[in-house]
Amino acid sequence: MFPPLEFAKMNLAFYVDLIQALENDDGHTANSPVSSAKRITSFNMSRNGSWSQISSSGGAVPKAFNAPGMKTDVRIRVFDREFHCHSVVLRLYSAFFRTFLDSSDNQSANRESQFRYDYISVMDPDGGWGLEAARTDVHSPTILSPLKDGMEASTDEVAFEKLLCAMYHKKYSINSLRELSDMTRLADFYCCLPTFSTSLYSELWYSPLLIAEIPPNCNSTLLLAQKLRHPLLFREALVHVVCQWKGYSRFLEGHYGLVCAVTSAYNRVCERLLAANQELFLAMNLGGQVRADICAATSDIERSELPSQNAHFYRHLFNQWEVDQEEGMESILEALRGLLENNLVLERKGGLAGEAEYKHGFLCAEISDSELPWNMEEEDW
Repeated sequence: MFPPLEFAKMNLAFYVDLIQALENDDGHTANSPVSSAKRITSFNMSRNGSWSQISSSGGAVPKAFNAPGMKTDVRIRVFDREFHCHSVVLRLYSAFFRTFLDSSDNQSANRESQFRYDYISVMDPDGGWGLEAARTDVHSPTILSPLKDGMEASTDEVAFEKLLCAMYHKKYSINSLRELSDMTRLADFYCCLPTFSTSLYSELWYSPLLIAEIPPNCNSTLLLAQKLRHPLLFREALVHVVCQWKGYSRFLEGHYGLVCAVTSAYNRVCERLLAANQELFLAMNLGGQVRADICAATSDIERSELPSQNAHFYRHLFNQWEVDQEEGMESILEALRGLLENNLVLERKGGLAGEAEYKHGFLCAEISDSELPWNMEEEDW
């Protein structure tokens, strides 16, 4: 334990800075200390049942992970949050911790402490942050560098917390694409991308807010899914990319594998489109009402749109003929059914190609495992 006088000296600078920040803060700006503090402390993971509470002498209550038959022996302090973990779990799922937990640079924790390893977040000169072994020398306390203007510690704290959940196979949810991006960045840095990626197979089903952000941000999602090598998320984003496709996009520059995947998926949609058109031409020979229906539906086609952006035309005919099917129309209905197929898996709204938000696009894009832009046999990356 630190003598009271030494402890006061170590923390004097912190409290002086805190008082000055509070005196100059109106509490309303997004990046103010008060607002940031409210955002950080308002976050609550209790619904997951992933944590056990441990009393703390001050500040935020530490969060401790449970592992049957084992005691926590690692303390990690990330800005204003403290996590108690097990070195065996961190070693198992993170190459970063396998390398550094027992490295010569790691300073042993205080003998009076229950933790064998003690890490603390420190700011880098470029504005980023990382973990370093906390100093135990009373005369050389570890000091956290202040956040630079515009940075929000709360986002990385939450991302790091949920990344630990992934390692412990605890339920969590991802509330935005920004949060997924933060978690991917941290998983990459701490060399646990495979673990994080695997956890997403279950956690994506508990992340409706994230899924809702995929359609307007499908390009970014596709890049993240490739980084994570996650087939389910990749295919979900790919369906939206092809659905909205209006020509080559600059986001593909420098990503040859993505170019091949998107091109292959788009070509398959076009193949179904050609097959449906061929059946429509043949259906014209039936004459009568079928011919009249096709002629009437063409009035909704806009010449300025790509053929792959006229899903509403095919949906109109399918809905009309499915209810009142004439003899000899089995082939055209089968072709239209394949063209209007919905390959979205994570979206639960039951959207239909050619209707509502998907009025102008098809949702039938697909690729095989062999066409995914990464090595499926590689287990660590």
